[in-house]
Amino acid sequence: MKRILLLALVVIALIAACASQTWFVVSLTSGNDLLVTGLEAYPNYGPTLIMDALAIAIVLYLKSRWRVIFLITGVLALTLLAVSQLSAATGQDLASLAPTLEKATGVATWVAQLEQVVVATETTIWCIASVLLLLALSILQIVAAIFELKAPAKSARTVARGLRSRDSAREPTSASLLKRQSHMERSSMGPVYWSLRDSSGTVVAPKVALK
Repeated sequence: MKRILLLALVVIALIAACASQTWFVVSLTSGNDLLVTGLEAYPNYGPTLIMDALAIAIVLYLKSRWRVIFLITGVLALTLLAVSQLSAATGQDLASLAPTLEKATGVATWVAQLEQVVVATETTIWCIASVLLLLALSILQIVAAIFELKAPAKSARTVARGLRSRDSAREPTSASLLKRQSHMERSSMGPVYWSLRDSSGTVVAPKVALK
C-alpha cells in the first residue's frame, strides 16, 4: 500500500502542475484574450489538493484503522472537485470564470459578461488532463483503502497459522511416545537376570543382568 500512496503523491504534484497552466482562453470584445488558469477559475482547487496530500501523509504515518477514514475523506473531496470541474472541461458551463472576468472587465454576472464582453471561450487540454488525473488519483486512494481493510484479516490469519505450526512442532510424535513408554516400563521393572544351562539343567554361564 505504501507504493500506491507514494504514487498518489506524485499524481497530486502533476495535478498541481496542470492547475497552474492556462485552462480557459476568453476572447473579449476589446480584442484581447483573457487567459485563466485552473487555480484562478477554482479557488478551492489548491486547498483541496493540499488537504489530500496531508491526508496521505497522515496515512503513511499512522498504523491504525483511522487510515481508511482519511483515505475515504480524500476520495470524497476529489470526487466533488472533479464533478464541479467536469462541466467546465466539456465547455457546457463556464460560470466559474465570472469572478475572474469581473476583475478584468468590471461586469458582474456571467450572463451579463456573455452579452457585453465575451466573444468566445476555449478550453485547453490542461483542464481535461487535470480531470483525468483527478479520477486516477481517486482510484489509487480507493485501492489503498481496500488494501487497508484487507490487511487486518490477513495478519490475523498469519498469526493463527504461526501458532498452529508452533503447537504442532511442540507435540511429540507417536514414535517418541512409544520409546518413552518402553523406557519407563523397563526402568520400573528393575534389572533382569538370565543364565545359560545345558540339557541336564547345569549352569554353564554366569548370570548377566539386562537393564
